[in-house]
Amino acid sequence: MILILHSQEDLRLAHAETQALMPKAVSHGLWSTVKRASPTIRRLAYSRMALRILWEGRAGSFWKKGPPDFTRAMPKGSFAVRFRSLDGDSGKTGSGKLDARKVIERVAAGCRGKKVDLAHPRNTIWCITQKDRLFIGLQTWKNEERFAGRRNHLRRARAPVSLHPKLARAMVNLTGVRTSGMILDPLCGTGGILIEAGLMGIRVTGQDIDRVMVDRTKKNLAGFRIQGKVIQKDVFLSRQAVSYVVTDPPYGKNTSIRGDAAVFYARIIRKLAAITRKRIVVSFPRTYDPRPTARTCNLKLVGVFDHVLHRSLTKVIYVFEKDSRR
Repeated sequence: MILILHSQEDLRLAHAETQALMPKAVSHGLWSTVKRASPTIRRLAYSRMALRILWEGRAGSFWKKGPPDFTRAMPKGSFAVRFRSLDGDSGKTGSGKLDARKVIERVAAGCRGKKVDLAHPRNTIWCITQKDRLFIGLQTWKNEERFAGRRNHLRRARAPVSLHPKLARAMVNLTGVRTSGMILDPLCGTGGILIEAGLMGIRVTGQDIDRVMVDRTKKNLAGFRIQGKVIQKDVFLSRQAVSYVVTDPPYGKNTSIRGDAAVFYARIIRKLAAITRKRIVVSFPRTYDPRPTARTCNLKLVGVFDHVLHRSLTKVIYVFEKDSRR
């Protein structure tokens, strides 16, 4: 069994992107579990690491028998044992039954013949505790994505506003698109969503009505060595059907919206419904609710996630899919 430990920034979003990529995943608060490892685990934005479970159970039962033998389960090379409590304490759970140092020593004793290297281990065993539960697992993946280094102001071409790369990646994952698939962003701006999709190996297509934005997107994709099709086109003139759409429509004073924003957003929902075969992931300011319009367009709501950008602006991410029952 594989345990996926989520970051605590947005657990609802972490669970949702995990289940979109791995439908059989089971959520357990701060973590999710899947029966088998999947390459898509490496795509997760709001998760810290994945562990192959070597032992799990109640904290008290860990001491009842001799040290578990982890030798056969360990790959070749050196190892280190780490401890993390999800309860925010100093390394003890329950009524003092579990002490971090003693657990580490006991786990290390079960890795006979293996070299300990605390500074640069080839393998890392994690002891994860929450309340009276203990998980001992071999780390198979650690999230080392440098999202901060891909923020808007650090790209080759900037925009007045742009999604944080971590949120953009999660939005792509919420579609459930496979790595061999393709996504469309018909309001691509400077390409933040396309960058995250492209870095995961997903084929990308972008459109924007503004030629300047199209040129900036091309520069940004080239900066990350991502190949994609980016063209100047009005979203309302799009005709070609696609399976997945991920987009962050313009908002605020620094955009080209003219007239009533609600009317503009409603038109977008109707157009996306007309060209999308499977799933749409779209974000709007909290001041606009697309659900009434979506219900008239054969779209079924799958998920809603609030995301605070700053004190005066909260964006809401909506996940819709085509309702096959109609």
